Amino acid sequence: IPKELGSLKKLSVLALQNNRLTGAIPATLGDLTSVTRLDLSSNDLFGSIPSRLASLPQLTVLDVHNNSLSGTVPG
Repeated sequence: IPKELGSLKKLSVLALQNNRLTGAIPATLGDLTSVTRLDLSSNDLFGSIPSRLASLPQLTVLDVHNNSLSGTVPG
């Protein structure tokens, strides 16, 4: 997932499910202050969920199922 996606301040939905994405979830997604839905499910993501995602004021849906993530969901 390109860290540059975090600069899309007016983005309301980011749906990247089922794309065979690999790597860690970039902390810069925590800059998506207008996002209401973030779907990263069914990829090959690993590592932890960045704590900054817990501070997204508009986020109502965070779907990260079917990945290889570790740790707890921030909140």
